[in-house]
Amino acid sequence: MAHTHCGLAGATLLGVSLTATHLLYARVCPGDPAGCSQHDANLYRYDLRRRRLEAAPQRDLLVSLDAEDDNHFVEVAAPETGTSEDCSNHPPNAHTPCQLARVGPVRFTPLR
Repeated sequence: MAHTHCGLAGATLLGVSLTATHLLYARVCPGDPAGCSQHDANLYRYDLRRRRLEAAPQRDLLVSLDAEDDNHFVEVAAPETGTSEDCSNHPPNAHTPCQLARVGPVRFTPLR
């Protein structure tokens, strides 16, 4: 269903969550958004009954993600700052560009 890959356009999977009807996860591309359909991150929702995959592009790079239900998430995001910071490696007492937020409802689009 999903995979990661290395290189300039590498992708990482994160935030796998399971509800009664869906498998939810994110795919992030911190180096080159080409690995994520020209977005820094995409949310995915796989319908377990219909076996249908849906996606929702995200504007910001996601660092952590947890599904609250089929349409709402709690995420740690690194909003676009013009740098490649990802919240994971910063000096002590330095302000990080990351934000914790509840998002949703997320509008997913079916993929073919």
